[in-house]
Amino acid sequence: APPLFNYDSYDNYLIDPNGRRFLFEDMVEDMQGNIWVGTWGYGVFKSNTSNYYLEPLPYGLIQNRVNAIYDDNGTLLISGAVANDFRTGITIFNPETDKFSYIESGIDNLFPSVDINCLSANENSIFAGTTDGLYIIDRGSQVIDQHIRSSKGLAYDNVLCLRKYKDTMFVGTEYGLSVVYNTTDSGIVAKRTSFPE
Repeated sequence: APPLFNYDSYDNYLIDPNGRRFLFEDMVEDMQGNIWVGTWGYGVFKSNTSNYYLEPLPYGLIQNRVNAIYDDNGTLLISGAVANDFRTGITIFNPETDKFSYIESGIDNLFPSVDINCLSANENSIFAGTTDGLYIIDRGSQVIDQHIRSSKGLAYDNVLCLRKYKDTMFVGTEYGLSVVYNTTDSGIVAKRTSFPE
């Protein structure tokens, strides 16, 4: 744990000097030997795999409640729950250059301010799994390209996890798995998937 913090390994949270508890929500290891840890309310911590010492990232995030971190070939996509933050959306962070950019939500009706539970990306798009379905964001323009909900084939609107494989996106929702095909072009089809018992 960082100086003046304690770590509770039983319940998996950090305790700050004021006694507040911050749960670990998501972790990702980048290709540089670092582990990035998202917390509920204290932002992101970085740890080197050689010593596992946690260092907070005290600046740059658009919101502090981090639910999702995705390593996009060395660039981190970071987002989370809306909570009490005035600005919400996705933080794009390049650790090598220490540069931040943002895709803000809540500015227009295309991308409302919603909790983002998970992130993924390919060469053309960024995928945000939210409590209101899957948002597909054009990487170049950073504008919402598609919004897929249960009315368009998802098993449920609350998306909890994403897994990309070639041109297919597996979308885990609160009530089942959906498969979104052809995620690299505009011909996107979502199908609900059920498994035999």
